[in-house]
Amino acid sequence: ARKNRFLAEIAVEGAGTVPVHVHDPGRLQEIVFPGNEVLVRHVPSPTRKTDWDLVAGRVGGSWTLVNASYHRAIAQSMLDAGIVLDVSHAKIRAEARLGESRIDFRIDRGSRTTWVEVKGCSLSRNGVALFPDAPSVRASRHVGELLHAHERGDGALVLMLIFSHDAAYFSPNGETDPHFFEMLHTAMEAGVAVCPVRCPFDGEWVTYAGPVPIIGRNGHPRS
Repeated sequence: ARKNRFLAEIAVEGAGTVPVHVHDPGRLQEIVFPGNEVLVRHVPSPTRKTDWDLVAGRVGGSWTLVNASYHRAIAQSMLDAGIVLDVSHAKIRAEARLGESRIDFRIDRGSRTTWVEVKGCSLSRNGVALFPDAPSVRASRHVGELLHAHERGDGALVLMLIFSHDAAYFSPNGETDPHFFEMLHTAMEAGVAVCPVRCPFDGEWVTYAGPVPIIGRNGHPRS
């Protein structure tokens, strides 16, 4: 059961029903519901309100990662491997201030600065990964900051980590958050890069499985 934005109650084998921290502000209706199987991590600490973290849930027989605390490490691995950007001889800073926001990465290579914001996408319908699954003023603000940085001459990239196993395309979720839909398409049309990549989770490892096309405003894949 989902008790509030950050708390769920999960029946854990050998421990009974326990409160679990949900490190994802989305609705997660396809994952957190009575009877579904989830993965939790035991992380007891005197400074925490719960001893458990929600990690993933079953969707269509496969695990879908739903813990945002892993996003930056996954993205960092992609950067280090040169999958997303060429960061050789670059200085990478995490949680860098940009306008009124903190962006996941600032990458300085020579005189060129590139900003990278990382988002995790767990929702998929009919083979299309959708973000966000709940209205997100913060996500729209981040995209707006990237757009302004791009207009000033910096590089700007939204790295969308897609954890749904069946996703063949990506689209901003206009039904749930029309403002983010408009903001992301406006940013892409202005030249901000959006890179949706599949990152399936097998219950232990996250694997890079390549990029997916983006559905444009007209409902067709962008070229």
